[in-house]
Amino acid sequence: MNSLERCLKVINHEIPDRVPVIPQDAHIAAHLAGLNHLEYARDAKKRADAVLAQRERFDFDGCIVGGDTVCLAEAVGVTIEYSEEECPRFKAGCLNDYESVADLKLPDPYKDGRMPVWIETIERIAASIGNEYLIVARADQGAFSLASMMRGMEEFMMDLAMAKFEEELQGKIHSLLKFCNDAQFEFIKALKAAGAHVVTTGDSISGPSVCAPATYEEYSWPYEKQMVEKCDALGVPYSIHICGHTDPILEKWAQAGMHLMEIDHKTDFKTAREVTRGKTTIIGNIDTSDVMFLGTPEMIKAASKEIIDICRPDCGLILSSGCMLSGVTPTENLQALADAGREFGQY
Repeated sequence: MNSLERCLKVINHEIPDRVPVIPQDAHIAAHLAGLNHLEYARDAKKRADAVLAQRERFDFDGCIVGGDTVCLAEAVGVTIEYSEEECPRFKAGCLNDYESVADLKLPDPYKDGRMPVWIETIERIAASIGNEYLIVARADQGAFSLASMMRGMEEFMMDLAMAKFEEELQGKIHSLLKFCNDAQFEFIKALKAAGAHVVTTGDSISGPSVCAPATYEEYSWPYEKQMVEKCDALGVPYSIHICGHTDPILEKWAQAGMHLMEIDHKTDFKTAREVTRGKTTIIGNIDTSDVMFLGTPEMIKAASKEIIDICRPDCGLILSSGCMLSGVTPTENLQALADAGREFGQY
């Protein structure tokens, strides 16, 4: 059984030979390849080579290809800051009012912003390892998070607050969210065509660390569910990442029906497993800071064994970090994570 077969069994709720391991390690790949953040953001060949070298060095079962959270935002007009020292990040929104939503044009994944770089990166990786290892392609941000960047975080949160009293505003917000979902789906179609086995989105702004569960349920969950259905029809598994403590929305989140759920270390793993067992594969959820960055190989193996054991007698787990790892995470800790899947994940 090769790594791709192993991962697909887990996604399909079958029992593999062992638990697969794929950390969220994009920044580490850049760091170990000696790339600054400008090079990693804009050069598809350098980016792909770094990801491939990282996977091979630690013999992970695949790769989660991303690196920042503003690729799609830039393509729809959000202003982005670049530097060599930090990954691209949000600077300013692009939507001053909701009247202009009707005039928005869906981005072209093959022309707009850095989307072509992300697509070429997946093409290069797929050409090299696509028959042997799982390729998970970030389709960047979900509808709620993308809308918050287009409007600007403060403005969007104020809009949500005022929408409780203004039905017309509520409808306008949903029009923007629909546009954002459609924009992401254009990206997803291109990433699948490039060779991705799984597509994944981040929608952390809608999670309980930022918004009330009621806000998530009304303004984020319907679009997550819609995207799951679109991806099912397209024939590509869809994964959703929400940072932080997600226990208050776990049951509703799981009801969106996505194939994979990426949970952070602040979410109780045992509860998440009870909610998703037999229905959704979990990617996670080793602590990125206290364990992966500051901890020891022994701590990583102990944490890995704990969550693997919680999953038994089923699997339903791709062992990973709870979120994006620091670029300077110790390499011996990465090796310990890879080793833990082989040492404790046998079936």
